[in-house]
Amino acid sequence: MTKRGSYYKEYDISSLAGYLRSVRIEKGLTQEEVAKKIDRTKGSICRIERGNRQERCLHGYILYKLAEAYGAPLGEVLKRANWPQLLLEDINSEKLQEIIIYLKENL
Repeated sequence: MTKRGSYYKEYDISSLAGYLRSVRIEKGLTQEEVAKKIDRTKGSICRIERGNRQERCLHGYILYKLAEAYGAPLGEVLKRANWPQLLLEDINSEKLQEIIIYLKENL
């Protein structure tokens, strides 16, 4: 295995940040590709993967969209984010139905 520099150091994959980073790399995605999928900036994804985003910023629909963008199981994302339930704040009924269908199919 070649040395890639300190940026590529190992992260604790038990945390949400480390888990998402490892899934993204495993799937061959860039931070920019993930950012486009959830309508965020690359910098925002970088902060999420470093664990620099406050947990209150990563709730409800954002966790769902992160799971979808990374191709990670929603249950794993919620568990690693320490959310016992999916909090749904400020979303419309169409998005709520999308989440319900996703949960029924994947959990």
